Amino acid sequence: MFDSNVHLGAFERASAAFAAEIDEHDANAAIGWSRWPTVSSLVTHLGGIHRWAAEIVRTRVPVDRATLSANPSDPSRAWYESCRDELLAALRAADPDGPCWVIGGRPDGRVGFWRRRMVFETTKHLIDLRAAGGETWRVAPELSAAEYADAVDELFEVFLARSRATLDPLPAALMLAAADVDRTWTLSTDWQVHAVPRGIEGARVTATAGELALFVWERGHPLAQPDRYAVDGDTSVIEAFARAPVHP
Repeated sequence: MFDSNVHLGAFERASAAFAAEIDEHDANAAIGWSRWPTVSSLVTHLGGIHRWAAEIVRTRVPVDRATLSANPSDPSRAWYESCRDELLAALRAADPDGPCWVIGGRPDGRVGFWRRRMVFETTKHLIDLRAAGGETWRVAPELSAAEYADAVDELFEVFLARSRATLDPLPAALMLAAADVDRTWTLSTDWQVHAVPRGIEGARVTATAGELALFVWERGHPLAQPDRYAVDGDTSVIEAFARAPVHP
């Protein structure tokens, strides 16, 4: 887990890269995701998320996104940068250790949660934007291997924690092993996450931490991309994880 200043710096890098990337694509270019099928809808989505998070950080309470102003008719780079600047100002002004509502409503929520959350929300959509027009999702170099490992941690801590009780059991344990940092995650059949020695799982996926982040973000698949992932064991476990609704 990184400190909040590291997360803020990573958000600054990823969001600056997203802003610059907007100019590289036609607004109507296709994005491979049904909820934001074009560049313009993706920019509108991420800018809106930044404005929503900024309001939460300022008020420290949950905010209904529908109460924020209407989406822009022209979600340009300048509009996105205004949303980014609003969020950066709110994050810089707030004590990261100050109490704040967070996703999941945990009573111990802190402002620093939003520094971390916005790093990975922004990086994920930077990867989407760079794949506009049918390109392949690729790891964004703006984050380090350790930061991508933190992205996997964040998904399991925040999003898996919310959905765990509703999920069908995994057929067997699944280990994700990072090849470029000393990190592993093993999901048991009840979706609990453990740090355990290698070799006792039903299936293992080995890749860089960035590629593992793409997998848990539904932007990479070990069975479809053998050049990027090494797979051992029962592939039905990998398929079961990929189908499960645990992703942000």
